[in-house]
Amino acid sequence: MSKFSLIIEPFNGLLCLDIPSYTLKKYSIYQVIFSEWTKWIRPKAEWIGYLDLTTGPGYSKVKECREIGDKQVAASPIIALRTEPRFTDLMFIERNRKYCNALKERIKEFCEGRNCDVLNEDANKYIRYAIKRLEGHCLVCVDPFRPRDLGWETLENVLQEDLCDVVSVYPAPLTQRPIRRHRGRLFIPGVHKHMPPGFQLDMKEEVLRTSSEFCRKKIGEIFGRSVLHCFIRGVPYPILFATKDFELGKHIYNKLKSEGVCDEIAFKE
Repeated sequence: MSKFSLIIEPFNGLLCLDIPSYTLKKYSIYQVIFSEWTKWIRPKAEWIGYLDLTTGPGYSKVKECREIGDKQVAASPIIALRTEPRFTDLMFIERNRKYCNALKERIKEFCEGRNCDVLNEDANKYIRYAIKRLEGHCLVCVDPFRPRDLGWETLENVLQEDLCDVVSVYPAPLTQRPIRRHRGRLFIPGVHKHMPPGFQLDMKEEVLRTSSEFCRKKIGEIFGRSVLHCFIRGVPYPILFATKDFELGKHIYNKLKSEGVCDEIAFKE
């Protein structure tokens, strides 16, 4: 784990999300992307926002990781709150009330005075209202714990916004089947409806590569975006970053490559 940068703190008794150990590598990539994004955007804009569509309780716990033990690890909301330069405004959306309340308590604990909204909402229903509240450049995190938590239309709403950049591990079903067009839109077959309990994503390298290549191409064509995917051994999904600022896309690519947090980065300009 020495290769990966993480925010690890003593467990404070509040609700945490149980995660597999490979998720820690995703968090380290988030830290790089969040920090580099704010460094790039901050000199150009007074208002820079962060929008998290499925926040969870803010921290996670990994039972099978000796190096972390009983400590808690910062997930995307806390990583965003600790990012420097700072996001001026942050909006966290979570439909699970217990997770939502835990995140509110954590924000009170060490982020009092920050301009944060924690909303107990379903992002699929609230996304249009959330986008209307944005006042400028915004980094949107799309990281559902289960594929069924967010519909493709929700991600599509974000990708259509010129000033919204996306960091995402969605759509996970791409590792099972290709997406296709439906009424002029990209569409992911609802494979999650047929997933049995404990369903494991297909981790074959060729499947991940093929599906992410298709995703990069289509997102680039339809939404005019620079798209990259990060691949890590043992992680059953690629991590995506998409932006309309092609120079920013190159910058994030070069930074991730130099930090060595990914085994491979596929990039489409």
